[in-house]
Amino acid sequence: MIVVRRVGARPQSRRQHEIDSMFLAMLGANATTERNRRPMWRPPVEVYETDGTLEVVAEIAGMNPEEIDIVLEGDLLTIQGERPDPCESRPRSYHIARIGYGPFGVEIRLPFQVEQDGAEAAYENGFLRITLKRMQGVTIVPKRVISQTEN
Repeated sequence: MIVVRRVGARPQSRRQHEIDSMFLAMLGANATTERNRRPMWRPPVEVYETDGTLEVVAEIAGMNPEEIDIVLEGDLLTIQGERPDPCESRPRSYHIARIGYGPFGVEIRLPFQVEQDGAEAAYENGFLRITLKRMQGVTIVPKRVISQTEN
């Protein structure tokens, strides 16, 4: 079961996330985080809108769903975890290496406000699908104001 944690927006934290994301993007796939000094990879992600929802799909094969951390903080959705290397204990010489193992993370700035309590997530066949409901806007009904002089 995947749990989506919701936390209130923290402006300083959000700014730090933006700076960290830009820095990691400039360094590329070989970037490391201060926390663990291991290379962090970024899974391929699609974000698209449907009628009333925002769908986020991440390709993260070979994961245990309980080890995927999803955090919705204001307008920032963070997906992170660690994919174990199934052959880590065996020595090997690579000819092609394009599969990311170890810690991963992706931060997605949401294009519109979503209902914090309406988030759903499912992991199936290597794909993580997160459905976020668009926050319903407040409808403003025009009202005629009658002034004292019109009476």
